[in-house]
Amino acid sequence: RITEAFRGKSRGGAYGDNMEELDWSIGRIMQELKDLGIANNTLVFFSSDNGPFRERRGESGSCGAVANAKGESVPLRGAKGQTWECGIRVPGIIWWNGAKGNRTVSDISSTMDLFATVADLTGGIPAESVLDGQSLLRHLENRRVAERRSLLHYCGDEVAAVRVGKYKVHFTTAQWEDNESQSCPGQTICGCHARKHRVPVVFDMVKDPSERTPVKPLSDEHAKAVGRALAMLERHRRTVDAVANQLDPLPRPWLFPCCNAPESALERYQRIFSGSCSCRDEEWSDVKSPGEAERILRGHRAAGADDEL
Repeated sequence: RITEAFRGKSRGGAYGDNMEELDWSIGRIMQELKDLGIANNTLVFFSSDNGPFRERRGESGSCGAVANAKGESVPLRGAKGQTWECGIRVPGIIWWNGAKGNRTVSDISSTMDLFATVADLTGGIPAESVLDGQSLLRHLENRRVAERRSLLHYCGDEVAAVRVGKYKVHFTTAQWEDNESQSCPGQTICGCHARKHRVPVVFDMVKDPSERTPVKPLSDEHAKAVGRALAMLERHRRTVDAVANQLDPLPRPWLFPCCNAPESALERYQRIFSGSCSCRDEEWSDVKSPGEAERILRGHRAAGADDEL
């Protein structure tokens, strides 16, 4: 939802307007940290939970492009909800006073690493703990660090792909309805287990980050990559206890965030599925300019309502 202050302000349509508002919002957050005097003791992490929602066409943005081993700019494949790179490769920016210099790091990392990083900063990770993420603290402090060699890509409660070294091994992939948008307009998103590969599909992500040309199936290179991925997957599975998938049961409306929601479960179901269950604050809905938003924020501050912001 775009507030009136930013509607039509960019040359990029609704998506561009959203980016303008996002940029302004981040600026406000950073300024608030400085105003409160806690900026030097705060780690700010900017990222996204997935790639573009291409089923929404122009509203979704794009994955952009990355450089391959030859320095050529190549597009990423797939979309949100898929384990192709476009679905999982997202921005990752960390701002922290303790960081040593401004750098770009190309090592493999994951949003799961945030928990391990914060734990490392605030007292360390218990030796008996088994975490999916790895601390990025040594990266932030510009200390020597062994490059992460592997990463599991889940779809639901099953691993769909494994990154191991420079290779990515796909066991299952999405089946697109529309090859041009690489998405499924007739569904919410494509099912990421739609195509099960009897012989896993392998890509060299250094030479081919756009995942266009698979490593030759059953070649020595392919066999070694698949063998390493399977061994890593088996080690991982030994650390995982089976639990019920919380996404399988019918939605539980009493757990859904819904501002001013009715007590009746039936009414909540109706509002959830009709799209009327949302947290639309009337105070903010008609804001026409960043200046008006600033005045509202100052009013909350003066009233001692910081906890509500």
